[in-house]
Amino acid sequence: KVLLSLLTVASFSTSILACKLSHSYPEVLPDIKITALIVSPSKNSVAVLDTATNRVTQTLATDEKPSSIAVNSSKSLILVTNTNSNTVSAFLRRDTDTFVKLNSIGTGIRPIGITFNPNPNFSEAYVVCEGDGKNGELMILAHKEKNSAPIITRVLPLPNTSPKKIAV
Repeated sequence: KVLLSLLTVASFSTSILACKLSHSYPEVLPDIKITALIVSPSKNSVAVLDTATNRVTQTLATDEKPSSIAVNSSKSLILVTNTNSNTVSAFLRRDTDTFVKLNSIGTGIRPIGITFNPNPNFSEAYVVCEGDGKNGELMILAHKEKNSAPIITRVLPLPNTSPKKIAV
């Protein structure tokens, strides 16, 4: 069960898993494709790596100084915080395992951490911004339309703190 969960989380393609009744571990069928996303702050990009071939298949242009990345539960939306441009870049994964940039979302000062709500019934992402070094903020983004970037639905001040990361 642990292997099954890890493969499902890590895969960007439709995972095909089969279990034989003769043993308790899942057998992974050969057409599973696992993709790694690598944030490159010095190149203002995200590299898409095919882990089967260890080759970069696509490079996604972000805004200035990407710092953190998150993938939604359906693995169709990727959000990248861009610290120096005060934005979040949104990318959509196509059925062909290629990615297209949807838009950049303006945020608070120095967005540094991002995560999605793991519950598939809530299509929300949470972004923490360092702010001015004294007061940060938490931004809640909602993703309502499949082919569009999320929108900011709420901003919560985080007085007397400068957050760096977030996890749900």
